[in-house]
Amino acid sequence: MRRPPRHRLLPTSAAALAAGVSEATIRKWVSRGKITRYGTPGRSQFDIDEIMQIVMRRGPRPARAGGLAPGSGPRQDAHAAPPPGGSGRDSARSVSGPAAPA
Repeated sequence: MRRPPRHRLLPTSAAALAAGVSEATIRKWVSRGKITRYGTPGRSQFDIDEIMQIVMRRGPRPARAGGLAPGSGPRQDAHAAPPPGGSGRDSARSVSGPAAPA
């Protein structure tokens, strides 16, 4: 197969974004022979036309809840502040002094 023009080649991250899949899926497609990998060792590139053909064949995919891929949202840190209104370990403490006006 002949190499496509440079302006049609995308790195793995951009190919995944264009296809709406993960970079791991792009690599799986290569190993299964669904798409052709161009580039040098350590620098994979993919033909945007070939990626878009696969996307068109696959059809529309339902959006994930929240619109984010798993693990791409805010990190849940064990040391994060408790939500407003309490539920943290120190929420039972009373605060002395006059109440703030509403």
